[in-house]
Amino acid sequence: MNYSLSDLQMALIGIGVLVIIGVIIYNRVQEHRFKSRAERAFAPDRGDALFEPSVRSSGATGRIEPQWSDADEPAGAPAPAASTPSPREPTLLRAPPPEAPDPLVDYTIELAREEPFTANELAPLREALVRFGTRLHVHAEAAKGTWTERAQLDSDSATGLRLRMQLVDRSGPATAALLEQLGTFARAFAESAAARCVTPPTLPYAEAAAALDELSLQVDVQVGINVVGARSRSFAGTKVRGVAEAAGFSLDADGSMRYKDDGGAVLFRLMNEGSEPFSAESMSRISMTGLTLLLDVARVADGQRAFDRMVAAGKHLATSLGGLVVDDNRKPVTDEGFDQIRKQLREIYALMEKHRIKSGSPLALRLFS
Repeated sequence: MNYSLSDLQMALIGIGVLVIIGVIIYNRVQEHRFKSRAERAFAPDRGDALFEPSVRSSGATGRIEPQWSDADEPAGAPAPAASTPSPREPTLLRAPPPEAPDPLVDYTIELAREEPFTANELAPLREALVRFGTRLHVHAEAAKGTWTERAQLDSDSATGLRLRMQLVDRSGPATAALLEQLGTFARAFAESAAARCVTPPTLPYAEAAAALDELSLQVDVQVGINVVGARSRSFAGTKVRGVAEAAGFSLDADGSMRYKDDGGAVLFRLMNEGSEPFSAESMSRISMTGLTLLLDVARVADGQRAFDRMVAAGKHLATSLGGLVVDDNRKPVTDEGFDQIRKQLREIYALMEKHRIKSGSPLALRLFS
């Protein structure tokens, strides 16, 4: 018996073949797209490394690294000699949280009544300071128009209170939910104390916090340079301490050495590149493979001058210890590399000025804390 395929059967077979081919092509295209995305995501070069944003979850800030070209000085070349840094430096402005709230960075709730709040009535506020953390500040009005911060809240003289929530710091922005929690607490406190309470709407402040945080992520970086021993030699801790102290550094309780101006304001830090922090005891016994100098860009007034002093200090340390000034890849840094950093700093400071945030100002110190 002879069988023959009808035109309909042939058409169906043809359609089936086309469908199979189409599926194969689609899978190949998707595979190529996925591979391209993966390669971009894990590629070693992720754009301009000079502008790495702050890492909010870890509390670490981005790092500005020197750049170089093939024409720069060869590996192994000694760092240029430099004089001991001068004690006269730009000032890092420091100030306690201001008594008057700043609408740019503060969400403020006001409470008042005719009779002073008693210490017992203020107990919930003491608990709120713990609950909401360092972002919350409480100010009290003991005399008309005179406000002071009340950390202990143990006085019976306040007739007015301000709950001031800072909208942004290095942990990130205050969310609408957090501001609502503060408002809910304040209204309940006011009801229990028979006080008047003014709570601004939270949404505009939450939106402002998010926008301000985006700006902070663009400018919250640190400048870092390293000093390592020539030919992989290590530095004795006692020698590092002696050379650093002669150059103007001093030990600090946080495990670093700080370089300060005449007023005691910190300009930049010197740290062990290894894991062990600096202390009088540790530096008497350890040796280290390298040192790191860090400048916190947004917190220093006249940061470009401070950077120049840090470069001079790094070169001085390298010369005195028999080392090299290098980047994180152990490549020697030239003056051309430092010039590129200066250019990046000018751009950062211009962006801050555009948004009326002066580096090193009390406002900057609050935002980048």
